[in-house]
Amino acid sequence: MYNDSPSAALFFIAFGVTTIFYLHSLVLSTVFQSYIETMKEMVARYENHKEECLLHAFRCLQQKSSMESESIGIVRTDLLRVVLANLRPHYDKTKVGLMEISFIDFRLIIFAFFHR
Repeated sequence: MYNDSPSAALFFIAFGVTTIFYLHSLVLSTVFQSYIETMKEMVARYENHKEECLLHAFRCLQQKSSMESESIGIVRTDLLRVVLANLRPHYDKTKVGLMEISFIDFRLIIFAFFHR
């Protein structure tokens, strides 16, 4: 058949290339779409886990502070300094001190705002 009509061979080659191109595109887009959805779920789980871990760490710091003193709900700055030193060992003491000062200022601003 292809020996009798060269246009049929040309049509078959063009049809094969076009079909493979579109099927490849369809499969690739489906795989990429499922990858994007899976990554969104993983990021959401990571963010939720990160929030839970921070809340747990803050509660642990609060419990340790309240056991050593009568202030409930307040985290001592020396405990905060130890935590920051463990979480960010590449930070120098000046940067940790500045973070501590900004935390104290923020806490005082929030306290003043809610106790007007």
